[in-house]
Amino acid sequence: MWPVNFLNNLARYVYGTGRGFRANDRMHLNGTIYANAQTSSIVAIVFTPDATLPARIDTPNGTVDFLQVVGLTNDEYELTWEWSTNGLAQVRKSPFTSKHYSQIPTS
Repeated sequence: MWPVNFLNNLARYVYGTGRGFRANDRMHLNGTIYANAQTSSIVAIVFTPDATLPARIDTPNGTVDFLQVVGLTNDEYELTWEWSTNGLAQVRKSPFTSKHYSQIPTS
């Protein structure tokens, strides 16, 4: 259930601030991605263009950008400030096969 809660928190952030997310935006989570997971090392996220969908589509109501959320460890998050979010995302194309993600909770 934690993914639903996490996405709900992102939606609440967008609604509360009026600011949407764009490719290469990054955010520290001020804790682990899952509040009850002491073993998770995911403490930040970056938004990247979705790898399987078109980057952008035009609709009668405006444009839609398809993004995916990639979890980051603290070291990876710090690296985004020295390097770039896009560069790091390209290096880590398969986030859920990384050794850092073996501890993501499944419930």
